[in-house]
Amino acid sequence: MTIKEFKDTIWNDFEFSYNGVWYYICPIDNKYSCGEANHDDTLFSSPNDILENFMIQGQPLKNVLSNIIW
Repeated sequence: MTIKEFKDTIWNDFEFSYNGVWYYICPIDNKYSCGEANHDDTLFSSPNDILENFMIQGQPLKNVLSNIIW
């Protein structure tokens, strides 16, 4: 997935897998609720904030984006 595809996709609930673990991104009240399935979420303010600060197995999402399964 490219950054453009990511930004075009997250206007609605979005689920993806990375190394066999499921994650979600849900837009809510002009923010984004993100997390690993069945764990607490973290709120992010923008798609760029998610890409830089949503940690996926110790790495920011932007570093693993090309390897996610969606």
